[in-house]
Amino acid sequence: MAATRSQHRGMVRLMLKFPRVRGALQLLEVRKPTVINLYEAYEDACSTLETLQVAALSDPVLLAEYAALCTEIETDVIALCLAFERNGS
Repeated sequence: MAATRSQHRGMVRLMLKFPRVRGALQLLEVRKPTVINLYEAYEDACSTLETLQVAALSDPVLLAEYAALCTEIETDVIALCLAFERNGS
């Protein structure tokens, strides 16, 4: 299953933010293809957060929700990476 541009951008964002797990992020894409859905969700959440941050009249509650969503996805992906590195699967 080939990753879409959005899924790939999400993975690249994570790789840039968490260089220690770059290899695991790439291997997860191959060994657990469903992880690309998390990559896509991360890209979408980050893009929306960036848009809201530059908008002059952004709702602070919405900003906080998207920031929390980005953090939650990061936490989930890092947990997957650490489990993958520990168990090899």
